Amino acid sequence: LPNAQRAAAILRRIHSEFQRIIHCRGWNVLSITEMCCCGDGIDHSHFCRNSNTYNSNSNKSTKTSKAKTAIHRKNPSKRRSTKIMPDNVLGYNLTSFSRGRNTPSNGKRNAIHLRLRRPRTHDFYSYEEIAGTMCHELAHCEVGPHNARFYKVMEEIEGQYAVFLARGVVVDEGGFPMGGSGNVL
Repeated sequence: LPNAQRAAAILRRIHSEFQRIIHCRGWNVLSITEMCCCGDGIDHSHFCRNSNTYNSNSNKSTKTSKAKTAIHRKNPSKRRSTKIMPDNVLGYNLTSFSRGRNTPSNGKRNAIHLRLRRPRTHDFYSYEEIAGTMCHELAHCEVGPHNARFYKVMEEIEGQYAVFLARGVVVDEGGFPMGGSGNVL
């Protein structure tokens, strides 16, 4: 897809801004991925927690093969297929379970897929829309169905995110606070 580096930058920002919420709530989010926007069912950009690398299927660098290896432990050369979703679905949270005493989040593992681009045109959604979708998908880490409890959790996440941004708790790639009031030199 065009603008693969912009998509990777959006995923890095999403990860950076939401990692504190994910950690504070004890969730096990393994990856944040660009969800297919054109109906081919292929994830186009990945963030994988364990390797801290990004992948764009159009970029064949060393980082790409590391990310693919981290995501495809059994077959690193296989392209990762995802669900093909209707155009009005802006993301989904794929939850899997593992057994064992030492598994975090009661054995839940989450892979979050976000639609960064509009179907057919490949124009990017606004960052605010993508961040809102991330709040929605994170709520699914705790509650599956769209019920009153789900929307309460989602509102808590949105509030926590807004407070973190306002206080400068959320940091950018360089480790500098984002949002909040600061001194201007």
